[in-house]
Amino acid sequence: MKHALTPLMLFLSLVALSAVQCSTNIAGGTIETTNGVVTGSIVHGNGLVAPDVEVKLIRETFNPIEEALPDSLIDTTDQNGIFAFTIAVKGTYNIQSVHISKRTRLLYTAIKVNSDTVVLPQDTLKAPGNIMLIMPDTLDTVNGYVYINGTTISKSLSHAVSYEPDYYSLVIDSIPAEAIPSIKYDRTGVPLEPALITDTVSVIPGDTAVTDAFIFWANFSTANSPLPVNRIQNIVFDKDGSLWIGTFRGGVAHYKGSEWTVYDTGNSMLPRDIVSTIFRDTDGRLWIVTQGGIAIIDGSTWSVITTSNSAIPSNALTGYTRDKNGNKWFSSFDGILKYNGSQWTLYDSVNSALPSNEWVHIAVDSSDNIWCSGLNGVSRFNGTTWNTYTTSNSGIYANYAYKIFIDSKKNIWFGHEGAVSKFDGTNWMIYNQTNSSILQNRAFEFYEHFNGDIWIGTHYGLTRYAGGQFIDVTDERYSLLRNKCYYEITADTKNNMWFGTASDGVISFGPTKK
Repeated sequence: MKHALTPLMLFLSLVALSAVQCSTNIAGGTIETTNGVVTGSIVHGNGLVAPDVEVKLIRETFNPIEEALPDSLIDTTDQNGIFAFTIAVKGTYNIQSVHISKRTRLLYTAIKVNSDTVVLPQDTLKAPGNIMLIMPDTLDTVNGYVYINGTTISKSLSHAVSYEPDYYSLVIDSIPAEAIPSIKYDRTGVPLEPALITDTVSVIPGDTAVTDAFIFWANFSTANSPLPVNRIQNIVFDKDGSLWIGTFRGGVAHYKGSEWTVYDTGNSMLPRDIVSTIFRDTDGRLWIVTQGGIAIIDGSTWSVITTSNSAIPSNALTGYTRDKNGNKWFSSFDGILKYNGSQWTLYDSVNSALPSNEWVHIAVDSSDNIWCSGLNGVSRFNGTTWNTYTTSNSGIYANYAYKIFIDSKKNIWFGHEGAVSKFDGTNWMIYNQTNSSILQNRAFEFYEHFNGDIWIGTHYGLTRYAGGQFIDVTDERYSLLRNKCYYEITADTKNNMWFGTASDGVISFGPTKK
């Protein structure tokens, strides 16, 4: 027993007291003391004091897979059931108490240790419960671990057993009878492995809670991967599951398995390192559209299309779409370009009814109309006539739109500075902070999930449009997505969501391991 406490301290431990602040005057100033004491007492369910109970004081950010709990943060209750710790580092802690022989536990959470003495109330040991985890068989069962957040409880996935096709089950036993907010997954020696997060699991004494609400996270940036820059313009998945990531001023990164390859103007035929979009054509060739021309990869062969070696009317390309006849359409800073496989056609303010030559995005609707957004409104081409929608002749919110998106219900969405416009072909609807909970102030990207929800990437975070309502993606399950600027949203064939950000690289979450 490392600490001897007086009966007076035992009396105090029966009452919940807040942290006592203590300071010392030094040369006319005030400085807080550096040490604090955390103490409390424990009893059995029958009301008798609980001696010989192992007590662990666990820092809230403690990672049991990568760290070892120091001996100074492990105590054993004395004959009066009292424990105490002297803390040199202020912070937030959890206390886990285990009666070794009776296998009963209790858990204190979110203890704020500032200075001097934090006195906890007397608490009762509780019978433990179990959690059964149902998880996909893509997890690493050799090196993988799961652990209960805020405790030192962990278990190797090597104990997992087959549950049903494509799934394993793993039981973690002797867990405190509490509501466990999250369970983490990690692999030994792999610090970048996505974390597993569950919904809150209520552990009942003597019972087994079952959960399969898992989300895996990954975040690739210049700090932990070969990504050349953190501003991501687009993400495209290949047939083999690999990723092509277009960046702003960093060229293209190819991520396959765990291997990275970066292509830029210095080591490849890429005409410019500002990538606007990436796509594969019907012949399987990869097109990398930049603001300096187009690079085409056919197997291991590269070719380039620019104004210097072809009839393309502009190098400054900003977007791409394809109509039902297979024609490729590009928006550019010099007009709208059409390519039928052999011939380029330019539509601009001189030879058509387009109001300007600077266009930032292009899309095609279900009726094969071409839509483009620019500085002076959004224009639609039906194959014969260009019509332009502006604030003076329609219900659109603003003339300038960053992005155009057509959903499965044929609604056309436009992202603006300060609002989103939706056009159903007849009526216009404006969504902003005065009539909805949509995040502002710029809407850069749209994506429709397979369940019909529309994700909207903005300058300050993500919003989901579901059931006619906007839902801010700010709860604990999506905390990694908060307060970021989004230029790309997409999903892979395994229903993992992928996001390209303005300054945080690539973020992904989903039900399966990356």
